[in-house]
Amino acid sequence: MPNEAISSVRYHRAGAELKSIQQEDFVKYQPWKHVDIKRSQGVGRKFEGEKSPLHNDKGTGIVKAKYRILGAELAEGSLAVFPPPHKFIYPLDYAENFGANYAWKRDGRIEIGIRQPPLGDGRYRPWVNAPPKTRQHLDLFFVVSDKGADSALEEVKSFTNSDQFPSLPGYKSFTSHFHFYHTRKLINAQKKKNNNDIPESFKTPTFISKMKEIGIDMIHLAEFHGGPKTGKSRLFELQKLHSECARLSDDELLVLPGEEPNCFIGGHWISFFPRPVNWIFNGHERVAKELGIKGEIPFIHNDPKLGPVYFLKSYKDILKLMEAENGLMWTAHARIKASTGYPDKYRHEDFYQSPHYFGAAWKQMPADYSQDRLGERVLNLLDDMNNWGQSKRIIAEADLFDLNAESELYGHMNVNYIKLDKLPRFEDGWAPILNALRKSQYFTSTGEVLLPSIKVNGQEFAASVKTDADGNINIEADIRWTFPLNFAEIISSDGKSIYRDRIDLTGTSDFGTQTIRYSFKPKSGVKWFRLEVWDIAENGAFNQPLYISSENAEQAKSEAKSSTFCRLVPERKDDFAWENDKIAFRAYGPALQNSKENSGIDCWLKRVDYPIINKWYKESAEGKSYHKDHGEGYDPYKVGDSRGCGGTALWLDGQMITSNVFTKSNVLKNSGHESAFELTYEWEHAGDKYQEIKRISIKTGERLFKTVSSFRKNGEVAKNQPIAIGLAKQSKSSTLVKNQQKGWIALWDKFSGTELGTGILIDPKRITSIEDQASSKKKTGHGLIITHTDANGQVEFYAGYGWKKAGEIHSVNDWKNYLNLFIGQ
Repeated sequence: MPNEAISSVRYHRAGAELKSIQQEDFVKYQPWKHVDIKRSQGVGRKFEGEKSPLHNDKGTGIVKAKYRILGAELAEGSLAVFPPPHKFIYPLDYAENFGANYAWKRDGRIEIGIRQPPLGDGRYRPWVNAPPKTRQHLDLFFVVSDKGADSALEEVKSFTNSDQFPSLPGYKSFTSHFHFYHTRKLINAQKKKNNNDIPESFKTPTFISKMKEIGIDMIHLAEFHGGPKTGKSRLFELQKLHSECARLSDDELLVLPGEEPNCFIGGHWISFFPRPVNWIFNGHERVAKELGIKGEIPFIHNDPKLGPVYFLKSYKDILKLMEAENGLMWTAHARIKASTGYPDKYRHEDFYQSPHYFGAAWKQMPADYSQDRLGERVLNLLDDMNNWGQSKRIIAEADLFDLNAESELYGHMNVNYIKLDKLPRFEDGWAPILNALRKSQYFTSTGEVLLPSIKVNGQEFAASVKTDADGNINIEADIRWTFPLNFAEIISSDGKSIYRDRIDLTGTSDFGTQTIRYSFKPKSGVKWFRLEVWDIAENGAFNQPLYISSENAEQAKSEAKSSTFCRLVPERKDDFAWENDKIAFRAYGPALQNSKENSGIDCWLKRVDYPIINKWYKESAEGKSYHKDHGEGYDPYKVGDSRGCGGTALWLDGQMITSNVFTKSNVLKNSGHESAFELTYEWEHAGDKYQEIKRISIKTGERLFKTVSSFRKNGEVAKNQPIAIGLAKQSKSSTLVKNQQKGWIALWDKFSGTELGTGILIDPKRITSIEDQASSKKKTGHGLIITHTDANGQVEFYAGYGWKKAGEIHSVNDWKNYLNLFIGQ
């Protein structure tokens, strides 16, 4: 524009207040001067002793504007110029504001606009990709107003909700992958002062205020890259990380520990657990010495103060850890940077095919300015992963390092809106977040396009869907947006080919809401589909693949019926739970060592043939008690300090000597047909030290689980040790029935308005006697099989139950017949 047309330019100065450049203060345009850089040079600053004139050097006219907007004050009104909020800023890992806007005098006119620094941040990185024969384009938007420049700035800010992710009822915003290194910086600062006080600059770190400023509810850190870096042990660093996350979390922002450990499997990956977990993948000897571990370092060491500490030595241990702690892992910046070739290279490995391997993280890296959507690299990977044969997902990540007051954070961000009614409390654990991710109960968004509801055949967040009588799937999606929309697209696949059904939305204007209804007719053999919505600035939102067709639904149903499962449940005081399609149980762990509960086995009465362990624990965390029957079963069984169903004890002088809760657990197998694990019990009696390693396995279709217990006394194999195996009586009407010739005892109980049969089965040659202990006010009665260990210190037996409300077992005779038939099998 001519000089006289613009009286001033207004903008929000990065990290500061509104600023104005008056007409007489505009600098003269300086042409770009080529500067050579090397790989070893820093982030956007050092260029062989010179500085780039496009990195906001004094007098260049480059403007560090927050919100990426310049507003020109005209004689009558104003003009604002701004780029797309996320597409324009290519995906660096430092969110520094390099000056994306400019304003200068040139050849008798004033020029304002947007411009990317040609040298980027001064490093060789694959931030931008321009494939051959593609037309790259940078978009520029204008707002013309009859009001002043300040008003135009405010109007533009509304397109990004003032660079905030809007709150959405029933959802919480979640973001991941931040390398702030707050923990290590704090450790080093405290080392210098030789105390554990929190320095003033660490009390409210910049990243906390920045996350709250842009409307984030939950942030998952990636604090550590590899081993310890402070001179302290990895265990020390983990403890500091966990305590700092707890300290920094409040009612507005939940700060969750996480890492990019990058150990054992290749490429970079992220770990995420439902509670603080101590796990060591290097520096084993140092940590073992700190914990007083002598001899061989175990996979799990149960520390009296810290609880389980895991020592990982190979990629196989990663899966064992994820199974034990019910964690998730995924590929960071998949197929690019240090993850080039991943997860493709390990997609056949057990850990990848496990449900604990979530998938990959999504970010528009590298930027491709020929595309009408962001992040094609990982969106394509999402399709590939699901075509490889497992249900996998992608999760929005930021992959950012230090933040400061000037950081242009919003342009680098995208978030996941997770279906949660309330923010979990750090001290209670955050299993609801992982559970919602596993069930795909979330959508990913850049912030300008929201999907508050996606219903398929009338159901929101369905596990799978079927086509109707006409072969259609009916989609109903509520959409909210700021920039005018461009299109929605349904992406589907038959496992080989990708199909795209595009819905034109170019008729929309800015700032709208709409429910789109679309009858989608999948092609023959299509297995899954997903939905994306994009606006004219390449902002968007999308959900995760949803599996379809009656064949797939029946297959999933069949697989669910024929499954077994076991895991440690740290979010419920270290329970260890296991189940098949007929029965479910739990044992009590380290967190209950000072409670009444000890080594007894609890029965969870289920009357459905699909897994319920994770579901009941999740619902319990949300306030729905599993002590009430909501249609699937419940837990009315009383254990306390009894033997429960199949608990063991020493049998000395006619008395049971019981151990406390287990000290260690180890998952051995978790497959559809069979699961197996070990529980270790350690206790003292009359000056002697005892240990029991209880190996339990459970198969589909059976009402009894198998136990092989190995006993040691004072470190030696406990040969010919008298052992009691018990069934706890649940009421005064408990009836003990037995068949010593065939090797079983059973209780038939009537309690809590129902009837239950429990039983123990053992080689009859191993039975010394059968005891019927009466109940009293202070003591639970038992039916006991008294046996003794063999030359290897072992006892082998089966235990389980039959519940009347589950069907099949309706009476004590049914239960007796079942036990007799089981022997024949």
